[in-house]
Amino acid sequence: MNEKSESHVYEPAEDTFLLLNAALNEAEENDLILELGTGSGIIAKALSERLKISKVVTTDINPHAVRYARSKGLDVIRTYLFRGLKGKFDLIIFNPPYLPMGEREIEDRWLEISWDGGDDGRRIINEFLDGVGRHLSKRGRFLLVVSSLSGMDEAIKSAEDEGFKIEIISEEKLFF
Repeated sequence: MNEKSESHVYEPAEDTFLLLNAALNEAEENDLILELGTGSGIIAKALSERLKISKVVTTDINPHAVRYARSKGLDVIRTYLFRGLKGKFDLIIFNPPYLPMGEREIEDRWLEISWDGGDDGRRIINEFLDGVGRHLSKRGRFLLVVSSLSGMDEAIKSAEDEGFKIEIISEEKLFF
């Protein structure tokens, strides 16, 4: 990713590949899958190609990411979280903005919203947890990236408070 318009799109990084591997292990051939915040579209594309999953619905709020993912052959809806989405999904995948950022001057709004999780890093995570249950099928499950920088225990408690059974299926220690 090196074109000017792509500079506003979150480039796949360690968290992307961690989620990609988890998604490849978790997804089943007949799953209806939703990926929120698709960014470059690498996860949805891999699921479609490697697992022959016929229907992966993708979304992003960033118009540059939407344009880029569409250029890679994905159907992308430009929206925020679940806004305007109907239906139930068997697997929902989300690599949310999770870094605690606090108040500061924003230099690249579209790129920075891909990692800015608010003061504590959980603002978007909490909004996701509040809405995800309404979009899961009876056998539905979700994959969510959470960083220790944004309070892993607090995020798990929030999910459990929403009635979810939580299992950590993959971890990676990163130094930053």
